[in-house]
Amino acid sequence: MLLVMLERPTLVCLHLLSALLLMGGCAPQGPTLDEAIHRYDRGLYATAQQMAGAVADASRGREADEAAWVAGLSAMHQDAQHPAARRWLGKVAASTDPSLRARAEAMLGELDRREGDWRGALRHYEAAWPGLDAAQQRNAAQAAISALRAAGDVPGMESWQHRLSGSDAAPTSGGWTLQAGAFRSRNGADSHRRSVERQSRGHALGDARLHRTTRNGRDLWLVHVGAFDSRAQAESARQRAPHVDLLIVRVP
Repeated sequence: MLLVMLERPTLVCLHLLSALLLMGGCAPQGPTLDEAIHRYDRGLYATAQQMAGAVADASRGREADEAAWVAGLSAMHQDAQHPAARRWLGKVAASTDPSLRARAEAMLGELDRREGDWRGALRHYEAAWPGLDAAQQRNAAQAAISALRAAGDVPGMESWQHRLSGSDAAPTSGGWTLQAGAFRSRNGADSHRRSVERQSRGHALGDARLHRTTRNGRDLWLVHVGAFDSRAQAESARQRAPHVDLLIVRVP
């Protein structure tokens, strides 16, 4: 499912781009990206990989990245552990295009997950997250949860489940929480949430999550940790983590 969600929007755009390039001048020598995509769409993955790889080797910039993407997807369709898939997708993961780079990171995570390397998979899903659209983020989160479930990492599963549900819900119980930061951007807040959560787990403070609020007409993302029934409980939890900058606040 993750592979299907990530491949189609990009391949449609590549069809249009290749057609425009061909109309604008003489047809290039050797295989073209458009021809490789047509082979891919027909399920001729070995041929598509060979053609797209040739285009990637002969091109530079975005065209090379797009061709490497098609070559990597084609390799994955042939074999979940195809070494060429990792090689081509690794090239795309260094692209200057944020969308292509994110998709490649997600697919590298999928390769690691299929091979049982759940730690590697999570690193790639984390790297991919900011550049994915909502549907792709949902599929990446579900894949991460699947990997963590197989590894028996319950806190990790809960963290990704928070992210999957929007990560901005208030805790289900308790009138107090610990605030670890306030950010104008969701990505900045989520990055800090992940950092704080790694520390909070070690001090048994509870899950870190995001809460969106509005101040002076602008959105603000707050990083909250734990849920407590009293200020005294929140203060006790804060004292367990003296090296983490935390404020005691009422649950919004």
